Amino acid sequence: MARLDQMRLRDLGIEAIDTGVVTLAGGRRQVAVLRLEGLSLHLQPEAQQDATIAAFAKLLDGQREPLQLLVRVAPVDLEPRLERFRRQAPPELGRLRDAHIAHQRQVAATHALLNHEYYLVAPGPERQPRQARKQWLETSRRSLDARCAGLIADFGRFVAAERLGSKQLTSLYYRFWCADYAAQRRLDETLAEWQSLVVGGNTRERVPVLAPPELPAGLDTHANGKVEVPV
Repeated sequence: MARLDQMRLRDLGIEAIDTGVVTLAGGRRQVAVLRLEGLSLHLQPEAQQDATIAAFAKLLDGQREPLQLLVRVAPVDLEPRLERFRRQAPPELGRLRDAHIAHQRQVAATHALLNHEYYLVAPGPERQPRQARKQWLETSRRSLDARCAGLIADFGRFVAAERLGSKQLTSLYYRFWCADYAAQRRLDETLAEWQSLVVGGNTRERVPVLAPPELPAGLDTHANGKVEVPV
């Protein structure tokens, strides 16, 4: 796994994450990200499957603005989930609990368990030459708010959809940046140690490095929750 201090952060294409909006490198475009739930199409009757596919294709064809569909597939580690299940199961169900855990481990040993995540990336308007940054930011935010509301309503007819906030966006990038380490330790379990990733801070001073070397410990934060990536 490449360490972040050895990577060219500019190549990641990120300048800042602020109030649910990602500002791309160069400061001329912003994007918002929506998370979609998967649809178990095979559980529907065949006729309904055809109708669903046709309606979904019509929805995509009707998009007048650019839209990116991102699918992330990652192996599932059952052990943390099984450990939580072991702790939370009532003591009187001990035998059933242990049998369930054994069955899950047997399934994991003989099948490739994969987790599928689905995202929509919606870009805002590009900043025009000579356009004031403040004016562009206001226009871009309003445009993205309206676009995301429309996408949630449209895609909500098929699957549940929600817009990612700043913390969720940072967590998503964290899993891309440090995939190996993220598989061992979730970001939301370590925010107390790595506040510089998401929240906190009343100054623009660089937060002391408290994270392991694999983590992006060089992010700047502000009192409003903004996260900036140095380039």
